[in-house]
Amino acid sequence: MKDFLNQKQIDYVFYHLAFHFDLNEELKSKIVFLRGSSKLKNYKRNIAFLLSDQEFRYNSVRWIDEIPVLFPLGTAKSFYRTEENNLIFNHDLLKSVFYLLSGYQELNCNEKDRFGRFPHTSSIQCKLNITEKPIVNYYFLEIVKGVKEYCNKNGIPFKTKKPYMPFGFILTHDIDKIEKYKWNYIGYKLKELAGIVKKEKTWPQTLRLLIRSILGYIRLLKKNNPYWSFDHIMGLNDKFSFRSTYFFLTRNKKNVDADFDLDDNRLLKLYSKLIDRGDEIGVHGTVSSSLNLEEGERCKELLEITIGRKMEGIRQHRLCYSLPDTSYIHHQLGYKYDVTLGFAEHIGFRNSYCHPFRLYNFDTDEMYDTWQIPLTVMDISLFAYQKYNTFEAGKAVRSIIQEIKKFNGLFTLLWHNTFLDEDEFKGIQDFYYDLLDYLAAQQCISLTASEVIHLFSSENQIFF
Repeated sequence: MKDFLNQKQIDYVFYHLAFHFDLNEELKSKIVFLRGSSKLKNYKRNIAFLLSDQEFRYNSVRWIDEIPVLFPLGTAKSFYRTEENNLIFNHDLLKSVFYLLSGYQELNCNEKDRFGRFPHTSSIQCKLNITEKPIVNYYFLEIVKGVKEYCNKNGIPFKTKKPYMPFGFILTHDIDKIEKYKWNYIGYKLKELAGIVKKEKTWPQTLRLLIRSILGYIRLLKKNNPYWSFDHIMGLNDKFSFRSTYFFLTRNKKNVDADFDLDDNRLLKLYSKLIDRGDEIGVHGTVSSSLNLEEGERCKELLEITIGRKMEGIRQHRLCYSLPDTSYIHHQLGYKYDVTLGFAEHIGFRNSYCHPFRLYNFDTDEMYDTWQIPLTVMDISLFAYQKYNTFEAGKAVRSIIQEIKKFNGLFTLLWHNTFLDEDEFKGIQDFYYDLLDYLAAQQCISLTASEVIHLFSSENQIFF
């Protein structure tokens, strides 16, 4: 990312910064952007952001209080200083924010994982070991601190904004399958036992699962079909006064997308029940819909026709999101929000931010209309990719929640309806219960996805 940020890119950063404090006209008139510190002598009582024209290099990163500055200017060990009554930001924090928040790093990465996704191992977050810290929020915090000090010295009114008190919680569920005991599941267990595919469990455990799947298929199990866990999910939501946003997948490619029809009679009853409870329903786009506008349109229209209401939001199946194609498709389909952007392989912050944000359209040099609700933690990330046990997973999630709480941010949890199956993962229901219990004890605000965006709009934020 060579050259200075242009004015539209600077405006993009300030658009998001303005959700954290009242950027009034008096303050705006004091802000200057300087391509070099030599011009500082021409200013008095200003807020100066020094800009960098350098490309990002890992060996140039400067760490200040355990926070990496991606585009440092000089050797200063602080984020800002006061000089000649000017507030001066020593390093290019604006370009550092833009690099992470806009999705720029994904545009220039040709590496893909086996699902065609931007891999965590290729990310700056992985390489700097900052995946579990919302670094953009730390940058904004330093800017807010500096501006507040400047305002106090110069008698300018200053107010911070906090959209979620103490922090927001959005509980989401991707509905990929609703029947466990089907021939494809039985066949996969047979392949595991035969050594055709890799076993996730021991040979005796796999054999036991095969036997149970056959008994389940012929309806000889007392507790049949653990994938239909909706009553369990709703019961816990009632207990903790939480609500959920459900994303329903449509059929397309066999063994990749949904194995059910959206107009299944059980689902038709479920949709009505969820809506009556105040839960929200969104589109779970098929794998190909992340790259194909016509397929994306089909997914959206089919669910809208089935449920009888407009779909405002989406999450892509398998978290398949490719810049700039998926952003363009979501824009064309008029989605209000997307909840895909998280790393499948690792919990944390794909864009290093714990609030809603908008991606940048590098072709038109402006923001996309669709809001991004960052995905923080996915069940499969914890237990399949990072291979945590329940104790390790609980510790890691609690640490991230406390990071988010520092910034009155948003914690987004993805928990599949299929991931409450005790046969597959012993103790998982207790883990899920304990996690919800912990969130409730932290006094989070439970929100649906649409409410998340509504509360984050400037007119609905709380001033302090």
